[in-house]
Amino acid sequence: MLPPTGCLARPLVPKPSRKAVRRWGRGAAGAAAAILLIAGSGEAQTGRVKALGADDYRWQLVSLRGDTTSLGAWRGKVVVLNLWATWCRVCITELPSLMALRDSLSGTDAVVAAVSAESAERVRGFVAKRRIDLPVYLEWSPMPKSLGVLVLPTTLVIDRDGRIVLRHQGLADWGRPEIVEFVREVAGRE
Repeated sequence: MLPPTGCLARPLVPKPSRKAVRRWGRGAAGAAAAILLIAGSGEAQTGRVKALGADDYRWQLVSLRGDTTSLGAWRGKVVVLNLWATWCRVCITELPSLMALRDSLSGTDAVVAAVSAESAERVRGFVAKRRIDLPVYLEWSPMPKSLGVLVLPTTLVIDRDGRIVLRHQGLADWGRPEIVEFVREVAGRE
């Protein structure tokens, strides 16, 4: 496993084993994990659903405009939270697909957001230069260790009840119809 500051930079597409697919489980979450693994590189996890705790909800973020918020501001919504960095080539590669996912989720109250631990100046310049049309936040307080983010990019899909229903480390094509359908299904659950 790469250190916390590492970046998955190999765009290889490993084929999931039957054992891995069984481990992910059946149904939409297992299918989404298999699709993500096939659609990119890295590791997708479902099955062991972890609920966010009070400390997780207190995680403070600041928008590029300077507005502070917390993960708790999105409580009750489906959240696709991408943790990335401007120096991470894999992170940069998947940003357009996150914008496509966000566009595909219009009409739902799902939130697609990207969070970086870098300086505001660096991220602001990068977002402007690359024309990233996505809500981008910076860490205002340290990320809770309980989120389990060790590699960039890591993307979490959090359901309305605050459960992490999908964790993906590495490159993924978030705009794929199967993934959009999975997130819409999570968003449709009440």
